[in-house]
Amino acid sequence: MGLLVWSTPELSADTVTATWDRNSESDIAGYILSYGTQSGTYSTSIDVFNVTTRQVVLSPGQGYYFVVQAYNTSSQVSPRSAEVFVDLSVVTSAPRITSVSPTSGTVGTAATITGTNFGVTQGTSTVRFNGSVATPTSWSATGIVAPVPSGATTGMVTVTVGGVASNGVSFTVAPSLAPTLMTVGDFDGDGKTDVAVYRPSSRRWRILESSTNDSTSLVTEWGDSSVIPVPGDYDGDGRADMAYYRSSTGVWFILESSTNYSTKQSVVLGTSTDVAVPGDYDGDAVTDIAVYQPATGRWQILKSSTNYATNIVTLWGATGDIPVPGDYDGDGKIDLAVYRPGTAQWRILRSSTDYATNFTVVGGMSGDITVPADYDGDGRTDVAMYRPSNGTWNVLQSSTNYSTSVAIPWGSHSDAPVPGDYDGDGKADLGLFRSGAWQIRLSHMNYTTSVNVSWGRRGDVPLPTHP
Repeated sequence: MGLLVWSTPELSADTVTATWDRNSESDIAGYILSYGTQSGTYSTSIDVFNVTTRQVVLSPGQGYYFVVQAYNTSSQVSPRSAEVFVDLSVVTSAPRITSVSPTSGTVGTAATITGTNFGVTQGTSTVRFNGSVATPTSWSATGIVAPVPSGATTGMVTVTVGGVASNGVSFTVAPSLAPTLMTVGDFDGDGKTDVAVYRPSSRRWRILESSTNDSTSLVTEWGDSSVIPVPGDYDGDGRADMAYYRSSTGVWFILESSTNYSTKQSVVLGTSTDVAVPGDYDGDAVTDIAVYQPATGRWQILKSSTNYATNIVTLWGATGDIPVPGDYDGDGKIDLAVYRPGTAQWRILRSSTDYATNFTVVGGMSGDITVPADYDGDGRTDVAMYRPSNGTWNVLQSSTNYSTSVAIPWGSHSDAPVPGDYDGDGKADLGLFRSGAWQIRLSHMNYTTSVNVSWGRRGDVPLPTHP
């Protein structure tokens, strides 16, 4: 694998960026970056997981030697790459930011970046807001004006000139205009999750419409006893379509709500060992067709924005991991995420950085059921678990960067958790299904008030479903 290293000189330290080519093998699980001050001797090794770039901060005044190795899902490690040397005793005229004004704003806000060594014209130089590339509207050696790009999140603004990155200056992306997560299970298009079940024995979808205060229902035959229901807004009309996945053949069948369920389409993606993980991965407010392969950690996504003609394949996960896709970074696109039961780790690959960076949140224990959703209403998916052993919901809130945990006793070991925005307030409610009885605790009442609905019977599959 090819390895490239460059540095950004500062007064007391250098930020060194290493980047390398991704391996072609399908079972690659991650990479190990190693470096040291002597050739062939590497005092520091970092498991960077499944990304191909990493920044490290080093002391200037001497040289460093870098190598990288790949490892697969069976923990086999490749030989080291060719060694790359970077001499930090060499001082260059790095770009430097002295201020950014304003220091916060929504996507589209014009930010003025003041500093030195930016270059007279932009050329191949770039501006990034926490990794998201901006399109500047003006450029000079000491000043740049750049609108906050779509998908940007709170973090550092940097300027890169000739491959050398500047220091970072903090910029807050205002959450008020953060994209809204698609309402799961909204079959009637009113912005609320509907109470709905799929009955395998009769092939019937039974939907109680929230737009009529649960006074009218929709019953449609679509599927069979062996299929997996995967409702979502595949036709982009703001309503969930009735859709199912037949894993034995890898075919998705979609009955479109935009034609009052009179037309259908089929798309091929997946094998008998894949898990269906539909969601809006490309940010066009339409559900994409996607599968996750537990044995290899391979994600395959057919983008709705290209009429399911573009297939994206990414490795993220290992044997035993559970897929938990969601919009954890708040950019309006689904992130690739897995839950590792053995270590209670939620490993999240950010869509906002084109899957180049990741982060890990620890939460859960053996026997928990993963129930990620936006419980705090900040436009980002929270890390959440339902614990059947004691009937407790545990939510790590994204609005506090997953530092605040909320525990709510609600349920028993025989209940199936079905969270959704049943009251339409932009927050997920706590939902439970037990043999046709629905119990829902409402978020707008701070989960202190519940409603009970009788809809379905034993053997029905409650919708929405989770991987």
